[in-house]
Amino acid sequence: MELFTHIRNEYNNLSKGNQKIADYLLAHPEEVLHLSALEIGEKSQTSAATVIRFSKTLGYSSLEELKINLAKTVSLAGDKEVLDPVIAEEDTTRELALKLSSMMNAASESFIHHLDVTALEEIFEAVRRSDCVYLYGISASGLPAFDLYHKLNRVNIRARYDFDAHMGVEFSHYITKKDVVIAFSYSGETKEVLLPVRQAKQNGAKIIAVTRNQKSELSELADVVLAIPNNEHLLRIGAISSKFSMMLIADMLYLGIVQKDFEHIEKGIVETSRLARQLKK
Repeated sequence: MELFTHIRNEYNNLSKGNQKIADYLLAHPEEVLHLSALEIGEKSQTSAATVIRFSKTLGYSSLEELKINLAKTVSLAGDKEVLDPVIAEEDTTRELALKLSSMMNAASESFIHHLDVTALEEIFEAVRRSDCVYLYGISASGLPAFDLYHKLNRVNIRARYDFDAHMGVEFSHYITKKDVVIAFSYSGETKEVLLPVRQAKQNGAKIIAVTRNQKSELSELADVVLAIPNNEHLLRIGAISSKFSMMLIADMLYLGIVQKDFEHIEKGIVETSRLARQLKK
C-alpha cells in the first residue's frame, strides 16, 4: 500500500505529536525527502525523537526507510494523474465517473489489505450461536446495517434493525448475553448508535463495531472492531467510499455466516424466492 494511504488509514490511531508529523508530511512530501529528522521536527512543531518514533510507528526501521517509500510514492504520483475524490465544478461527466471508480478501487484494495481473518471468523461463529443479531447504524451507516438485517432474515437468522433511532434504543433493553450487536458508525461517536450499544454491553451481549476510528467510544465498547479506511472527512459532500467499505464488510459478514450451512440455506432461498414470485402474478 502506498505511504499516503497508509498514513491516512492509521491517522486516528496516532498520538497528537505523530499526527502533526503526518499532517506536515502529507502537505509537503517532496520537501520532507530533503529534510533531517531535526528539521522535520522543527517544521512540524515536534522533535527529532518524535519523527523517529513516527517512522517506527508506521512500520519502518528508520526515517531513511520511510523516505525511500515516500520517494516511490511521490514518483508514482508524478508518473500518473492522481484523481482527487472531491468533485470540482468544472469536472466532465467522464471525470466524475473516473473519480468514483478510483475511490471504489482504493476502498476495495484497502478492504483486502486490512482484512482481519481472525476477527471475522470469531464474528461468524458468534452470530451462528446467537439467539438474535441486533444491527445499528444511522443515515449512510444505516444502509449496510439494513442490508445485512434483510439478508440474515431471508436465510432464517433472526435479526432486528429499525430506521427509527428511538425504536432501536427501546429494543436494546431486551438484548441479552445470548445476542450479538453489530454497530456501523464511520465516526464511532454517533449518539443514536452509542446509546443502545451501551445498554447492550451492560446486558452482556457481544458487541461488533464497524468504524474508521479505533479510539472512539464505540471501539472501546466493542469486543471486536472491524476497521474501515480513514479516507473521507467527517464533513464531506456525501458518504461514498466509506459507505462502500461498510457494504463490503456487511457482505463479507453475510457470506461468512451462511457458508457453513449453505446447503440448508440454499433450499430456503429457493422457497422464499418462489413465494415472492407469486406477488408478480
